[in-house]
Amino acid sequence: MIDLFKAQLIRFRWWLAAFGFAHLGVLAFVSRMMDPLQQRSGLYNLIGVLYFVLGLLFGLYQLGGYRRPNAWLNLMHRPLPRRAIGAGVFGAGAFLLALAVALPVLAMVAGQYAWTARVVDTRHWWLPVAAWCVAMAGYLFGAYCMIAARRYAVLVLSLPLLPLYSDAAGGAMMAIHAAVLTWLAVLVAIAFKPDLSAPPRGLAANLAVALPVQAMIYVLLCVAINLGFQLGWIAIGSDPLNSGAPPKGGLIESDRAKGPELIIAGLAASADADARLWREQARISEVYRIGPRRQPLPTRGELVTAEPQIIGDASRNLLWSYSDDSGYFHGRDTLTRRAAGTLGVSIVGDDAQRPLPSPPLPVGDGYVLTEHAVYQYDPHDARLRLRMALPGNEIPVAAPEPAGDSTLLLSDRALYFFDLRGFAENVDAPAPLPRQRIDLAGPVGNLSGVDVLEIGDGYLVSMTYGSRNFQTLGDGYQVVFKLGEDGRVAQVARRELSPDFPALLRYRLYWLSPAMQALEHAAVGFLARPQPLYAVEPPPVPENIRMHALVLCVLSFFLAWNWSARMRLSRAERWAWIVGCGLVGIPALLSLRLIHPLSPRREPAMQAVPVATPA
Repeated sequence: MIDLFKAQLIRFRWWLAAFGFAHLGVLAFVSRMMDPLQQRSGLYNLIGVLYFVLGLLFGLYQLGGYRRPNAWLNLMHRPLPRRAIGAGVFGAGAFLLALAVALPVLAMVAGQYAWTARVVDTRHWWLPVAAWCVAMAGYLFGAYCMIAARRYAVLVLSLPLLPLYSDAAGGAMMAIHAAVLTWLAVLVAIAFKPDLSAPPRGLAANLAVALPVQAMIYVLLCVAINLGFQLGWIAIGSDPLNSGAPPKGGLIESDRAKGPELIIAGLAASADADARLWREQARISEVYRIGPRRQPLPTRGELVTAEPQIIGDASRNLLWSYSDDSGYFHGRDTLTRRAAGTLGVSIVGDDAQRPLPSPPLPVGDGYVLTEHAVYQYDPHDARLRLRMALPGNEIPVAAPEPAGDSTLLLSDRALYFFDLRGFAENVDAPAPLPRQRIDLAGPVGNLSGVDVLEIGDGYLVSMTYGSRNFQTLGDGYQVVFKLGEDGRVAQVARRELSPDFPALLRYRLYWLSPAMQALEHAAVGFLARPQPLYAVEPPPVPENIRMHALVLCVLSFFLAWNWSARMRLSRAERWAWIVGCGLVGIPALLSLRLIHPLSPRREPAMQAVPVATPA
């Protein structure tokens, strides 16, 4: 095994040296241009894709050299156990990727820590490990594509894609990476055998291969169904998304409508005596809009965040970067690139600064969102002051928005009206209490936006639900409230928004396989911290959709019963597949057909017919 390990290192030593130095040079150049540890998560995802492709190409090339029959026989027929041979080959691949990928990233982080005033937290030291995990996932996936049956090998792509869609963060995300690598290693061990065309044997091996294959088939079928519907509508010119005028009263129309149009449409069926006056006022007055963010607030220990945690102060040439370890913003002079002190929360009547209670998210205009509070950076004396506090366990889900004399703040449970005019004269004034509050009409995860119209004796508040998820959720709705100056809330109108797409398309995730939909939700939320921003209220599944799902599961059960009789399966394996196809449905049936090919039917034996010999 050691000799095989060394042979692999010698085989790829020049490729390793070339890529390693090139990788280190690129990271050094990028570090000179910007702070690589304070960027948007989209950039890190792009870099992760590049590392994955690198590992994929390496795995394809390394195992591709052994894929030829003669080379494979020469590799496997050694005086070594099969697992020792695999340990030598794949252990060398893992070591090479650690040197070529993880080591340059570690050098970059160490250089940031030693020679710059930029923030380097404990979480950043995990980035080399995360980069190696992504590259290793691509490497093992490429190796599996080479040595497993080509009918289904590429479908295990669902495993390395899991971290990209998981809601886990920090240490939980590293656990997800470890689980993915372990599963891929198990798949490679199952496929690493003398007969490469042989399907997996045993219940455990079948389960390990079938689950990721079924998940990818499920995703591809959902995409194909959606694409088929869209292309069909585009071909006949009736696609609601691409038409100039979407259907009246639908979710797409409400999603495209402006604030005044939404309020006028919502008040059309109102029985209030002032509804006509409010509609006229909406046409000529300014309507203020606020809606929830797409990304939740950062969590402590998160390797990368959706937005950079930095505050820029051009007047002082300062750039404040948040440190997850200390809880303070650390300043850096943009001209001299030297450290420029720390920035914490300033308390009224106390010159001392305290660390932020939770990881912040700067959102513009100096505002900084944290759990249960909103702070604002004052460039005049470089202080961070409390501006808005939320009661209980409510969390801000949007940046504050001005609305006339008030400032709107949207939480996961209510909309608040604050009066911040006093801070213009007295920056050291304590944070004001909300002047008015109105509860949300539904879960914030379904909320598309809130429109506010100022009227003579208060506000009209319109809340629209469902329009940003018009392909996956049920009927949306719009509720219009009147918020009086005394804080009383009265519902003045409610409008149901009809879906623009048929139920077969909107509920395709369910009827295609209810079990796979549940598994997908469980995988995405596994080890993840609950996020109030994602709280939704799914509509009840219609009975006809349930019947579609039931029919497909029953059909899969009987087809699996018929097909498995012609497959080389043990009794336990056959019954496991039949039951699995009955529970999962079409994805399991297709995976059965791909993983275990049908045996040819036996032709009846020909009986010898005696031939009479001439006398």
